[in-house]
Amino acid sequence: MATKLSPTTTHIIAVLIIGLVIGYALGAITSPFGREAVTVTTTVTKTVTETKTVTGQPAVAKPGKQVRVLVLFDVGGRGDLSFNDMAWLGAERAHRELGVEVKFATPRSTAEMASLLDRLSSEGKYDLIVLVGFLWTAALEEVAPKHPEQKYALIDAATSKVYSNVACYVFREQEVAALVGVIAADIAHNLGGDKVGSVAGMDIPPLWRFHIGYLFGAKYYEKVTGRKTDLLWIYTGTFTDPAKGKEAAEALIRQGAKVLYGLAGATHLGMFEAVREAWHPLAVSLPPSPPRRRRSAAPLVADKLRQLLETL
Repeated sequence: MATKLSPTTTHIIAVLIIGLVIGYALGAITSPFGREAVTVTTTVTKTVTETKTVTGQPAVAKPGKQVRVLVLFDVGGRGDLSFNDMAWLGAERAHRELGVEVKFATPRSTAEMASLLDRLSSEGKYDLIVLVGFLWTAALEEVAPKHPEQKYALIDAATSKVYSNVACYVFREQEVAALVGVIAADIAHNLGGDKVGSVAGMDIPPLWRFHIGYLFGAKYYEKVTGRKTDLLWIYTGTFTDPAKGKEAAEALIRQGAKVLYGLAGATHLGMFEAVREAWHPLAVSLPPSPPRRRRSAAPLVADKLRQLLETL
C-alpha cells in the first residue's frame, strides 16, 4: 500500500505475520479414521539484507524510544488455537526479540469493532495498531481517515481504497490449500475412501480461497492418479462455536469424509472432538492445548510431499 513504515515497524509486522501464518494460512488437517491427528503448519519468512560496518567489538543497538503496538483480535479472541492465538504468539515474539511493548484487545461483537477502534485510536498511545482478520476491514475504512497520524496494519484483507496510514497484508491461501488437498486425497485413498472434507468458518473471501485451493489439490490428485476424489465442505458461519464445528464434522464423517481440514478457528475445536469420538478407543486426537506445545507435523508432511512428488 502507499504507506511508509519504519524498519522497526516493518520487522514487528513481519514477526506478527510469521506467527499468524502458522495458525491460519494452513489451518489443521485431521483424519477421522486414521491412527493419528495431524496439524500441518507452514512458516513464511522474510529475508532482510542489511549492510553494516563493524570495527572491533560487534555493534550494539543504541537505545531509543520504545515502540508500542496494539494488537486487536477478531471477535473469536484468544483460545482458538489458530488465527488469534498465533497472532498472539507473534506479538509475544516481537516483545521478546525486539523489546516491543505490546497490548491486546478483543471486541465483544462485530458491531463494536468501529467504536472500539475509534476510541483506541483517539488515545494516541500506539505507534502501530494491528488488526487481525478480514472482519476488521469495514471498521478500519471508517476510522483510519479520522486519525491520519495513527499507523495501522490490516492482516488477511485489503481496504477498498488506499490510505496513507494503512498497510494491508494478504496471503495466497489457495496455494497452501492446494497442497493440503493433494495430501488429504492421498491419505483418504490410503484409508480406503474417496472423500475429503472441511469444516470452515464464515463464508468470506479468505475462506473462498482456501475452498478453491483445497478443491484444486484434490482434483489435481484425481487427474494425475486416476483416483476419483470428492470434496465435502461445510460453512458453519462462525469462528467461535465448537458445538457447530462438532455438528459439521459429524455430518461430514457420516457422508464418508476420511480427512477433515479445519478452517474455522475455535469452531473447529469441535471438529477434533467429533473425530476423537469417531475413532477407535486407542487412537489419538488433538485435544485443545497451548499452540506452542503442539507437536510439529512438519517432518510427516515433508515425507508425504516427497513421496507424492516421486509418484506424481
